Amino acid sequence: AAGDLNLDSDKGELSSTGTLTLESNQDINLNDDLDISDNLVFSADKDESGAGDINVSGDVISHDHDITMTSANVDLVNSINAGTQDIYLNTTNGRNIGVGDSVAEYNLSSSEMLLLTANDLYIGDNTSGDITISGVDGADTATITGVVNLEATKDDKQVIFEGANTFNGLNVLANNGILVQADLTTLEKELNFNANSDNASDGVDKTVVSDGVTIQSETFLTINSTNSEMQTLGVANILAKTGMDLNLDITANGVLNINSDVDTDTDGELPGGDFTLLSGNSIVSASSNINIDANDIHLLGDIDTGSADLELVSSDLGGIGIGDVSDQGMHIDNSELALISATNLIIGDSDSGDILVNNVSSVSTTNIDNKTVLRANRVGADVTFKETASAFK
Repeated sequence: AAGDLNLDSDKGELSSTGTLTLESNQDINLNDDLDISDNLVFSADKDESGAGDINVSGDVISHDHDITMTSANVDLVNSINAGTQDIYLNTTNGRNIGVGDSVAEYNLSSSEMLLLTANDLYIGDNTSGDITISGVDGADTATITGVVNLEATKDDKQVIFEGANTFNGLNVLANNGILVQADLTTLEKELNFNANSDNASDGVDKTVVSDGVTIQSETFLTINSTNSEMQTLGVANILAKTGMDLNLDITANGVLNINSDVDTDTDGELPGGDFTLLSGNSIVSASSNINIDANDIHLLGDIDTGSADLELVSSDLGGIGIGDVSDQGMHIDNSELALISATNLIIGDSDSGDILVNNVSSVSTTNIDNKTVLRANRVGADVTFKETASAFK
C-alpha cells in the first residue's frame, strides 16, 4: 500500500492459512483479531520516510510460527502470540530504539512487552540504531520462554542499559560497545554479552560497567568478544549461579568481585559454578583487589592485581587443592599459579574447608610480590602439606 493499510473484518476476526506479508509505505493498522497458521510479516514505512507505524488493536496469533514486525514505531494495545516460535521487532532507516522506560524514535514500553508471547524475542538487527534500555522488570518478559535478544550490530551502534533492568534471559550483541550503567539481572536463563559483533578494532568495542554496578545471571554468564575488553569504572560485581566464561580482557578501575557460583550448590539444586578465564585474555587491576569465588577455577589467561591482592575462595564450603592435588572442590595447579601476579595471593577464607598442598614449585609463585596466605578458617578445617615438598617465593 502506498498509504495506510487498514485491516478490519465485519466478523471481528481476520484469518489466513498461509504465509502472510503486509506492506505499506505508511501505517499498518490492525483493528481486529488476526489468526494465521504460518509465518507473519508486517512491514510499515517501506520507503523509510519515518512516517509508518504498526498499530495493533486486535489479538494476533500465529500458532507456533514466526512473527516479524518492521516499522518506524509500534503501538501495541492487544496481544501478539507466536507460541513456540520467535518474534522479531525492528525499526526502519537506522532509527534508535528505546525499551522499557527509555525514550527513542522507536519505543517498546514495558506494558507492550507484556503483550508478547514467544520462544525468543529479538529487538533490533544489523540495520537499526542504538538500543537504550531502562526499567524493564522480570515480569515484563515472563511470557518469553527463551531469551530476549538485543542486537545493535549496525556499524558504530551500541546497547546502553541506562537504569536497572531485569530479564528472564538475555543475549546482548552490539557493534560498538555495551554500556552497563545500572544493575542488570536475569531471573531464569543465561546472560551473554558481545560488545564487538564485527570483531574489528574500529571504535569503543568495549563492555563498560559503571561504578557500583552488579551484573548477575541466574544460570551461566558468558562475556565473549574478539578485539574487545570489559572496563569497570569503579567497584563492580560480576555474578552467576552455574558458571562463568570470560573470553576477553578486563581492566578493573576499582574492586572487582567475581562469583561464578552464587547458589553455592549446598542444596544440590544447581550444577557447575566454575570460573574460566580463556586463553589469551587477562584481568588487570593496577591498585584494587580482585576477589574470585567459584566451585573451581580454570585459569588459561593472566590475572594481575598490581599493588593490590588477589583472593581465591572455594564456594560450596568446599576444600581447596594447591599444586598436584585433584580431589578437592577447587584445584589451583602450578601452571595456574604462574599466571597470577599480585602483592598478596590469599587462598581461602573463614568458610573454606580443608586446604591440601602438594608439590608447589617456587617458580609458580615468582610473581607474588609479598606472600601467599592460606586460610582454612572454618571450624574443623586444616591446612595439610602432603607427601611431596612444596616451596613458595
